[in-house]
Amino acid sequence: MCSKEKLAGWVLSIYAFLSLIIYIFGFVVFYFFFFSEFPELLSWAFIVLLVLLMSINSIGLAAGIKLIQEDRGAYKIAIPYSIFCLLNFPVGTVVGFFCLWVYYEKDG
Repeated sequence: MCSKEKLAGWVLSIYAFLSLIIYIFGFVVFYFFFFSEFPELLSWAFIVLLVLLMSINSIGLAAGIKLIQEDRGAYKIAIPYSIFCLLNFPVGTVVGFFCLWVYYEKDG
């Protein structure tokens, strides 16, 4: 595995870890300070969204760690997560594009 692929693993891991920290912080702040201020259905919908985003980023963290460990099957998880990262402008777009570029450069 080349150094670009390991770098892609590090980039995915760091991005997913920082995203997890931000989502956990957002969850805690929303739950303790704003949960009772919004209508109940909207509050629970927001919590479900945060839990879904935390789950997706946990999968991305696992994919990044597997890329660092040079697991060949890690790209099966890393590619969909990189596509998800493209939606998170501007940092996620750069991370997702870089990981997809490394993967498709390796295949080409």
